[in-house]
Amino acid sequence: GVAYDEACWQLAAQKNAMEREREELQVHWKALSADSSAKQEAAELRGEEFEAMREELSQMEGVLSEAVVELRAAQQEAALQLAARKRLQCEVHVCVGAFRGELDEQRREGAALCERRAALREVAVGLGQELQTSVACGDNLVSENLGLQSEVAAYEAQAAAVRSR
Repeated sequence: GVAYDEACWQLAAQKNAMEREREELQVHWKALSADSSAKQEAAELRGEEFEAMREELSQMEGVLSEAVVELRAAQQEAALQLAARKRLQCEVHVCVGAFRGELDEQRREGAALCERRAALREVAVGLGQELQTSVACGDNLVSENLGLQSEVAAYEAQAAAVRSR
């Protein structure tokens, strides 16, 4: 017996130790299973989130592509408008130059006309003075003629009076 009792006791102690180990392993297994399940659920959730994010990224890329297309179109339109404005500015500069040239020509012609008018005025004044002088001479001649006619009439009257005698 003693060896048998000791062997039984050792076997019982080993059995208890194995059961405790088994319980510890089961607890550890449950913890690992729960952790694995949690990680798997988290991975699935992250996968769903990843897919949602991928979908959102794809949508955002589409929106970005549309925005880039719109921006390029707006840039093209702005470039066309800028080119049109530059052409208009060039045309305006040409027109302004032509207008200034025409204005200068008009001023020169106006100044020439003023000079010609002043010269004509001087000629007109001179002609007016000559006319006045000629009219005065004509008046003097008419007066002399009247005086001479009066003298002739008086001489004829005297001659007639002398003849009648």
